[in-house]
Amino acid sequence: MPVMRWKTLCCPQCEGQLLIPLTVLRYHPAGGTSPEPSGYRCATCHSDVDQKAMLALLRRQELQHELKALEDEHETLSQTVSAASSDASNASPTRVTRGSLNSRST
Repeated sequence: MPVMRWKTLCCPQCEGQLLIPLTVLRYHPAGGTSPEPSGYRCATCHSDVDQKAMLALLRRQELQHELKALEDEHETLSQTVSAASSDASNASPTRVTRGSLNSRST
């Protein structure tokens, strides 16, 4: 099982890594104020970012990396197969006949 590591989420628009947490202050006369998380804003491009969009970007990057690795593996395997088939076609086949098996040199 692969080891899971922490990943840094990025802004889907500019791929900036610095995010500013936004907070809404709620007020009630009987309870005072209460901070409530309200999303994030990118510190680079100043756009509001959605956690789902950041996770989708991360997943897309992981899939692209996996696809690249599979393409490289496919290319390596196809080169190995083509090299092996060219070696096999260049080798001269050995014919074995019934007479050559029964004949003995004395």
